Amino acid sequence: MRKLIFVFIMLCAITAFTARQSVYAATNPTSVANNKFGIHLAVPNNDDLQAAAKLVNSSGGQWGYVTVVIQENDRNVGKWQEVFNEMRRLKLIPIVRIATQPEGAVWRKPSADDADAWVAFFQQLNWVVKNRYIVLFNEPNHASEWGGAVNPEEYATVSEAFAKKLRAAGSDYFIMLAGLDLSAPSQGTAYEDAGNFYSRMFSIVDSGKWNELVDGLSSHAYPNPGFVGSPYNRGRISIGGYEWELSYLASLGISKPLPVFITETGWKSGSISEEDVSQYMVTAYRNLWLQDERVVAVTPFVLSYQSEPFLGFSWKKEGTHEYYPVYQAVQDIEKAKGVPIQNHSLKVISDMPSALTSASTIVFTMRIKNEGQTIIDGIDYRIAITNLPAGTTARVSQPSQPIEPGAEAAVSVSITTGTEQAQSKASVQLMHISESVGQVYAWNMEIIPKISLKILVQRLFGFGSSVDQYEVQLFDNEERMVFRQVDVIAENGVIFLDRVPNLIVGREYRIVVLRPYYLPRQSYVTIQKDGNEVSVKRMLPLDPNNDGKFSVGDVITFIPNAYRYL
Repeated sequence: MRKLIFVFIMLCAITAFTARQSVYAATNPTSVANNKFGIHLAVPNNDDLQAAAKLVNSSGGQWGYVTVVIQENDRNVGKWQEVFNEMRRLKLIPIVRIATQPEGAVWRKPSADDADAWVAFFQQLNWVVKNRYIVLFNEPNHASEWGGAVNPEEYATVSEAFAKKLRAAGSDYFIMLAGLDLSAPSQGTAYEDAGNFYSRMFSIVDSGKWNELVDGLSSHAYPNPGFVGSPYNRGRISIGGYEWELSYLASLGISKPLPVFITETGWKSGSISEEDVSQYMVTAYRNLWLQDERVVAVTPFVLSYQSEPFLGFSWKKEGTHEYYPVYQAVQDIEKAKGVPIQNHSLKVISDMPSALTSASTIVFTMRIKNEGQTIIDGIDYRIAITNLPAGTTARVSQPSQPIEPGAEAAVSVSITTGTEQAQSKASVQLMHISESVGQVYAWNMEIIPKISLKILVQRLFGFGSSVDQYEVQLFDNEERMVFRQVDVIAENGVIFLDRVPNLIVGREYRIVVLRPYYLPRQSYVTIQKDGNEVSVKRMLPLDPNNDGKFSVGDVITFIPNAYRYL
């Protein structure tokens, strides 16, 4: 029995440890519907973004990926926010590779102190989706990518500092180490073998820390040698090179599954024909990458590069607006409709009514602000009001234009209240398709009896007769007529309206009093639950033609109708 208990405890401990090691700081991208297709962009200008979207979101797909490079001398928040905004509109997910800047023929070697400026920059951006995919530099097993001399130990120290500061800044950062050149030799400080590079890294920063700091694998799975290998080849220097990386990293102590992002791959034209490039790429997708559940994204290098040394990798023809056959071939492959997780935050920025009259139809404008990541388009998203008092219903008009993050909009709300007094904590909800993605506003609503209103009114010559007849109209602050009653009796200059519907307590209304041949009179009243009283200016018999104003036409008709004013 004791042995069974001991085995049970050990199994629980192993399960807990494994679960703990598999926790991701950001959302695991394999947990949602995902479109694996992507492309690497040399420059994320509008033309290339449009072309990328037509490529990766074709044939039923949406929310494909683009890998972009941001240099330290290009951290312009306004520029990159607009790039992100355009990606959002096109349903493209960015994978951002951090870069320093060239110093002659090499890239400046970063330091741990550089991390603060990068974190400050990233924190100012409204990212496209919840996960903020970050790749820490590029192929540091090449001397040209690390200040002129390969140094795995330095790379490990710098990357650890970056990862820690990104992790401290927010839980949405999805951090990946740089993709390595898997075919590089071990050659002094000029190049380092990928296996040696990883081993030397892990000798400085152990696997336990990398398990906590790294969320996925950025792999440069090129079809080597010479970027012309068969799509059926497997192993370290093939399009399946990431499989070797995962195995090797596991041998070094990486215990959690790493989602794979193939941020660079592709065939180089010249040694093989463009037709072969096209056929090989389709084969790679269909026979390997789409079949492997570990692969999250594949962003071949590169959509458009119009000069050497990477002209042979470009999918766009030099000096034209045309693309090589590989573009159309990949475009034609059936794709998944990705549904990445986004942060939703819709804020009500106008005052919501707290007390409404019963048995009424009340229309008002609700102003909202989109403070999330998604575009509220009125198609996939809608606004609803729930948890209303019994007998009360609500209808919300949807935005006439998509509401982008940071933008405000006005929607019309129509509330039909029940006949009984009631109180309820209603809820304004943002709905995606048919499911709520978050409460926008908790609304304390009260249904009260209809309002009583006293209006003091006089004609020019005193009260006139003890009983007069008028018409009364009420308008809300958007000039909607909410109430109208004709043949209203005024006794001794007092109109008493009992049980007026369609009103909101605390809102101001315009009161208009009408009598034939008299100029209209108006005043304003802020409605309270009781004690509502308002007076209008003395009624003047100066509108014989009943056009609502005093004019020459009134003088012409004055004498024949004079007896009406007595």
